[in-house]
Amino acid sequence: MSKHLKLTHPVQDNSLKGFYAGFVSRFLAFVIDVIVISVFMLIFHASVAVVLNFFNINVGILLESGNSFVKTATA
Repeated sequence: MSKHLKLTHPVQDNSLKGFYAGFVSRFLAFVIDVIVISVFMLIFHASVAVVLNFFNINVGILLESGNSFVKTATA
């Protein structure tokens, strides 16, 4: 071993490994997860709407409740 790399004190582990995550930590992680998933879903739905509008498919009809898309297609 080189004289320059000799350690005089052991390295201390200053991490929180082994500590229980409390209610606030878990709730905050849950809120962050919900926000991230919501943003990804918003981006996905917006990109699908852009593609459908490119092919002249009316997105508003697809989003309405009931089967109005089927009624207009068969009329």
